[in-house]
Amino acid sequence: MNLLILVTALFAIVAYFMFGLTDFFVASSATQMVNAKAEQALGIANSNKLCFSSPVNIPSAIKYFGGSKDFFYAMKISREPETTVSGENNTLIFSIVNRREQNRIIAAKSIDIDAEIILFEWSYDNATGIDALKQKNSIVVDPQAANPQNSFMLIKETFKGKNYVYVISCSFTSDICYGNMQDIRVKIKSGCIPNVEAHDSSCFCIPGGVFDSLPGINNPIGTTTGCPPVDPPAKSCFRPGCESCTGGSQ
Repeated sequence: MNLLILVTALFAIVAYFMFGLTDFFVASSATQMVNAKAEQALGIANSNKLCFSSPVNIPSAIKYFGGSKDFFYAMKISREPETTVSGENNTLIFSIVNRREQNRIIAAKSIDIDAEIILFEWSYDNATGIDALKQKNSIVVDPQAANPQNSFMLIKETFKGKNYVYVISCSFTSDICYGNMQDIRVKIKSGCIPNVEAHDSSCFCIPGGVFDSLPGINNPIGTTTGCPPVDPPAKSCFRPGCESCTGGSQ
């Protein structure tokens, strides 16, 4: 009996140690990831170019124990405050959270930028077949979702002296990233994004070959620039209703 108690106690001690070690390695990798993404976003936001964009890919899982184990996570990207205060910077926050318990933050990094921060979350509902792109104050990029979100686009625009930073979740395993860019360009042109003056933004141009292959987009002039006119807006949408100013892009 005493031997059984000793073995049980030793097992509990080893298990506790291993759980603690796992948390340490996962938190360390998560911290490196959010620091890298935040640094990349800060570089784009501080660019002196009128337009600057970059796709950002994220791994499907955090590897630990020499790559033999996977920790499944989600990345939250949010802004503070929810409404811009005149004369003050906005804060962009990158967080790694437990995928099953998204209130459990493992690592986070914030940056202050002189820009209006605009976040769009893409999702696809297998049950309804609805492909949605909606503006939010906090978005989740989930590489383990049924339709994986393994990327996001960072786009900086300066228009009439005001800076804008867009973060758009998407998937580069399809044309979703480019389709999302096209729909947001149409929404800007239609004046559907709060705090953004309506204009035809060249910052959301996409490669001509990709543009020509996007389904549902009317391209009567056969352009190869990826920036054809968006009038009438509905004919330039990747998904129906992208020019609607209510209910998001459905």
